[in-house]
Amino acid sequence: MGTHARIVAPDEKSRALKMKTLVCTTPGTLEYKTTERPVLQKRQAIIKVKRIGICRTDLHAFEGTQPYFEYYY
Repeated sequence: MGTHARIVAPDEKSRALKMKTLVCTTPGTLEYKTTERPVLQKRQAIIKVKRIGICRTDLHAFEGTQPYFEYYY
């Protein structure tokens, strides 16, 4: 199969404590930073993303024109 994600097994979570993020903090501002990985909970999975895509909704969030988008940072 042509999947581009890998599931991180629970025994690997201690080795992979950081992750890279690209966050739209305010309209027109993207911040690329390293953050703590979320803690793996029961019935959840942490995946490693190799590729992403940007859709028009993402561009509206970046422009500040997405009416349903909230900035948390």
